[in-house]
Amino acid sequence: MKILVVSDTHGRTEVLSELLKKYGSEIEMLCHAGDGASDIWRFERKYPHIKMVAVAGNSDYNVRNESEYLIDLIVSEKKIRIFVTHGHAYGVKRDFNALLSASVSKSANACFFGHTHNPVVFEQSGILFLNPGSLGFPHEYNVHTYGIAEISSDGDINGELRKFNAS
Repeated sequence: MKILVVSDTHGRTEVLSELLKKYGSEIEMLCHAGDGASDIWRFERKYPHIKMVAVAGNSDYNVRNESEYLIDLIVSEKKIRIFVTHGHAYGVKRDFNALLSASVSKSANACFFGHTHNPVVFEQSGILFLNPGSLGFPHEYNVHTYGIAEISSDGDINGELRKFNAS
């Protein structure tokens, strides 16, 4: 299973549109980690085969999204739990301790988050953490970034960061 992970689009959906054109036939899920959460809903009709999940961030107002979401999947009889949050409530601009604690308490195998606009992927305590950076207002070198998470047929989850190239 392949999951496109994005965050911090802030209403700028041009890059997201291009990513969906590129990966639309490959991915089964799109996760938006907040700040522009409602941006993905404009693509629901065009990509009805893609499960879309979005959480509200600190800049999302009057959206239909919760601030946190748990995705439970069964892959080869193995339960996979993905914790999706924006991250601002866990102080991710300071450190990842509170986010790690929350992920452990929720029995998560992976945590997708945003807020910092800086992409990062790492594993700690057996949990994959993936912040895809920002598609709307990237900080680092003004490069739009996103994440791809893949769950193998054995139920192992891996993530990687990618840069958006307009070509």
